Amino acid sequence: MEQKNNGKLSSDLLKKIIFNNIERKRKEVLTTPAIGQDCGIIRSDDLICVSTDPITATTENIGKLAVIINLNDIAAAMAEPFGVTVTILMPSHSSVEELEKISAQVLDECLNNNVQVIGGHTEFTDSVNKPIVSITAFGKINMHKYLNRSNPKLSSYIYVTKNLGLEGSYIIAKEKQEELKEILTDSEIQEAHSYIKLLSVTKDANLVKEKDICLMHDITEGGLIGALSELSENLKLSYELYDKQMPLTQVTKKICEHFKINPLKLISSGSMLIISNEKLPCEIDGIKYTLIGQLTQRKSEKILQNQNIVTDEIYRVL
Repeated sequence: MEQKNNGKLSSDLLKKIIFNNIERKRKEVLTTPAIGQDCGIIRSDDLICVSTDPITATTENIGKLAVIINLNDIAAAMAEPFGVTVTILMPSHSSVEELEKISAQVLDECLNNNVQVIGGHTEFTDSVNKPIVSITAFGKINMHKYLNRSNPKLSSYIYVTKNLGLEGSYIIAKEKQEELKEILTDSEIQEAHSYIKLLSVTKDANLVKEKDICLMHDITEGGLIGALSELSENLKLSYELYDKQMPLTQVTKKICEHFKINPLKLISSGSMLIISNEKLPCEIDGIKYTLIGQLTQRKSEKILQNQNIVTDEIYRVL
């Protein structure tokens, strides 16, 4: 079954691929996607937070990844996600079956996270040469909770959850699997492939929401260095890192050594950067929290030699 013409999907295809498969309904969303409906309507007594991001570095599990990374941003705001809008752009040479696969990934991940698809847009176009998925996520947060968050201060603690470089390692292992067979065992390749199961940080955030947390930041493009640079600019503070305490799996280390890339500049969804005014346990309910540094007014002379780096190391590989 092929899409014969460029442009948005026919009504029949929209119903078959998307509308008929939306299972999750949320009370905050008053509408469901329908032909001829231009907008979704949402309501909430709480504050609404919004985040949007595309997936461009890979096509492997692109629908699942797109949902995860956007819900991670909502989690970083200490909010509860409830809805998403979805834009899928397919190259004109793609098949409807490819689109169905991506759409199913999006809908499954939304169902897993109790999130409703509010609306979106899907089309085949000559403007892209590989599938692009862009999602906007919506969450809610209590106004009192938002207004009474602690402010970061000098000596506030810097934590990261789980391990750094998980998303980058997963993507590289999928895209460069044959080359990596030279340096990784079959079990190590499978381990890297399994990292997709660790990329959500919603649990990481929820487990410490009652702690004295100043802010959180999802570690995406640019890796830890990029995330810290962004926070440093936002807070007008610098930071000192503990070089030897960076949590990295052996598989991630091997991948980075092989491609001669810096794991601290590698896309790292699956790890949340947390600024806290109190020390956190090393582990809570299976999630590891690693203390990697503290906020400071002086420039770190160790790892951070250029705070303006924003290019992710993954683009040196793919």
